[in-house]
Amino acid sequence: MASTPSLPRTAPPRVLVSRPAPAVDAGRRAAKATVGDTVAVSVDVIRDGHEVLRGELRVKPPGGRWQTVPLVHLDPESLGVRWGAPIAVDRPGPWRWTARAWVDTYASWCHEVRRKVDGGQTGIDQEGHDSRGQIVERQDVVDVLLVEPAKLVV
Repeated sequence: MASTPSLPRTAPPRVLVSRPAPAVDAGRRAAKATVGDTVAVSVDVIRDGHEVLRGELRVKPPGGRWQTVPLVHLDPESLGVRWGAPIAVDRPGPWRWTARAWVDTYASWCHEVRRKVDGGQTGIDQEGHDSRGQIVERQDVVDVLLVEPAKLVV
């Protein structure tokens, strides 16, 4: 008798971070740079829905500690999915980096309220209730997905 496949125990992440760059040979080899270079690191950040996203790049220089740099949306005017940040290479050796992204619940809520006010909807109070007593929709789930640490050799 064949067994019925079970459902996954956890839901898949709703924020996807993929296509890290620079990448050599699909990430099997480290990208190269020289001391004094600024390396443009970027990833695709994708999510269903219209929530506001945020992201950060974590960088570990050789012999140093992990540092965090905010990711910047590189192509928002075209509704693109590319996010990035520069890394200033200040020492030789193997560098490591990773990126993560999540839904900014508060910024999403503010954006929705602003859209409603700009659209002429009145009666939205400070707690987010509209004039009928309904809570203005907002997303309370924070999704985080880490990209496998990438390498940069200087």
